Parts: sequence; C-alpha cells; structure tokens
Amino acid sequence: MLVRGRGPALDQAAGPVRVIGRGSSISRDLSDLQCCVHTANFHWSGITVDCVQPRVVAEFWAALLDRELSVPLPGWLRLGTRGAAEPVINFQPVPEPKRDKTRIHLDVAVDDVEQASATVLRLGGRSLHERHDYDEGTVLVMADPEGNEFCLVHYFADAATTTG
Repeated sequence: MLVRGRGPALDQAAGPVRVIGRGSSISRDLSDLQCCVHTANFHWSGITVDCVQPRVVAEFWAALLDRELSVPLPGWLRLGTRGAAEPVINFQPVPEPKRDKTRIHLDVAVDDVEQASATVLRLGGRSLHERHDYDEGTVLVMADPEGNEFCLVHYFADAATTTG
C-alpha cells in the first residue's frame, strides 16, 4: 500500500505500508509506524503561511478567527501563542506570490456557512465557488486575500459528536 498524506488510508491499512517522503521510501509494518510516532512525542504546534504581504493576510485571519497578532520575528506575524490550546498560525514573508493550488489547508468550523462566507468576503477573502455536502456536514472552499485556500465547515450536530 502506498501512503501519501491521507490519514484514512493509514487507519484502514493492513500489512506493510510504504511511506514516501523526500525522494526515499521506507517499507514498514503499520504497527511499527504507529509505535515510532507515539514514542517520538510529536504534537502539532502550528502552521506557517507564506505571504507576499504578511500584514494583510495576518489581519484577515486575526479578524476571521478573533485571535491576537504578535511579531515573533522581524517581518513575521503570528496568531496565538505557543503552548496554548489552539495551534499558532505564522505568516512568513516571501518574495514570490502563490502560484498553484495549496496542498494543505485549514478547515474552519462555523455555525452557518452562508454567514461565515459573507464575513470572509467582507474581510477581503473570496469564494472559490466550490461547495461539498457530505453526511457529516457542509464545506465551502474559500481563499484569503493572497489566494490561500481554506474551507468553512459546518458539521451537523450528530456528526460532530462522532468525529470528535
């Protein structure tokens, strides 16, 4: 089985798993892989967004998520503090604009996707006109002021209790 970053495939895998990363592959039994992850004490502390205009993008996310901004490094901005209950979001200055589809994105849980979509538009984001209706909830694909994709997700009440 070949795994490239999709969690459900790992959850349902049986037998050897081939994990691909940075030009090399490692074949392991799934139980070995789970053992290594847990003994290394990994935890998610944050995500970093590359931005041509970090202030514009950071202020958008600060307003959307109602979180405080700080300056961890010259030119950088950060939402949240390390060690807090929620992961931090860093905004890193880069010279080049976003070119292709984002390969990783944030899911932002909301009570009402239509109201949330209007807020995103008011704050300078945009809709990518993509909606998905799943058994567990509704997803609208949006973009921040520099085009970084994210999803507004309204989980249905019964699905929210079963998905954690």
